[in-house]
Amino acid sequence: MVDFNSLHQLTKNLNVLYIEDDKNFRDETKDLFENIFKSVDIAFDGEMGLSLYKQYFKNYFSYYDIVITDISMPKMDGIELIKSIYP
Repeated sequence: MVDFNSLHQLTKNLNVLYIEDDKNFRDETKDLFENIFKSVDIAFDGEMGLSLYKQYFKNYFSYYDIVITDISMPKMDGIELIKSIYP
């Protein structure tokens, strides 16, 4: 079993994009993610997630280390989002 300190050592330099349309679940999970990752950007739907993904690249000339997405969301579902990111 991995303890928090070991987990944090593995994840403390990772930048994450988290896309979730359920507000309660998103808020609870965001709090957890912010404790273990360097940065966590939040989107409420697939279109917003794709926009943040592109903007991150423009700002930093690199991609997020991890993209965590819900599958069923309004405007653009998680599958479409990932296909747009990784064609």
